[in-house]
Amino acid sequence: MSLTNYVLQALVGVPVFYGFGLGLYNYFGATLSLIFGILFLVFQLYFSKYWLKKYKYGPLEWLWRAITYFNFKLPFRKTETILPQH
Repeated sequence: MSLTNYVLQALVGVPVFYGFGLGLYNYFGATLSLIFGILFLVFQLYFSKYWLKKYKYGPLEWLWRAITYFNFKLPFRKTETILPQH
């Protein structure tokens, strides 16, 4: 889940804080921005824990692995098994 969380932080943080998005850094300042970041981190921790109970990988980790191995039949859920390649 590390790659997924890293990318998700950028996908949320950049549009929220940068000027071409909502530009909230000008209104929040450093302290509220830090609090927002900590709250988002806590959300990601709980979401990751929930996600990894059901799935073997994060969505981007699975995609990276599937592209690397040229095999999109890799198991995603924890109950799935790998299908033999012919």
